[in-house]
Amino acid sequence: MREIEVTRRVKEFLTDNSWTMIAVHYPGSQAGMYVHDSNRKGKGSKGSVVIDIVAERDTDFLLIESKSRFEMFDVDKLVKVTTSPNYRGSLNERLRTDRFKSFRILRGIAVAQINLETLRFPYEFLVFKVGTRGIGIYGTYSGTSLSGIFPSYATLWEV
Repeated sequence: MREIEVTRRVKEFLTDNSWTMIAVHYPGSQAGMYVHDSNRKGKGSKGSVVIDIVAERDTDFLLIESKSRFEMFDVDKLVKVTTSPNYRGSLNERLRTDRFKSFRILRGIAVAQINLETLRFPYEFLVFKVGTRGIGIYGTYSGTSLSGIFPSYATLWEV
């Protein structure tokens, strides 16, 4: 399955489950959410990170990198954007988090091809495994913390 199809299916799945799309970046498009490093020089998108799918539901934000096959680079990219102080200001500004007293940023990847048994993900990370018969949701969040958001969520392992 191609990346564009993975992205489309996850977008539809999230929309059907009451998520509001903030940004969707299909392969080759110029759309999407650009998050800037506070130390970058100049204007424009140089030195920025583009997140493929950004969605919002209540006070939860979901950031997803979408690929046809798993690449650890995508995991590292989301960890960097969500934990580095250099990106956090831009991310909060783009998400307009100042509207909320408290909020949560969830992060994950959407892929068609992945071996979940051999990989280790960082704590609090989601995997949307996209197949021809639907989408499986796995991750390293504690099982109860996502039960109201994704009823079919399965914990990969306890970290």
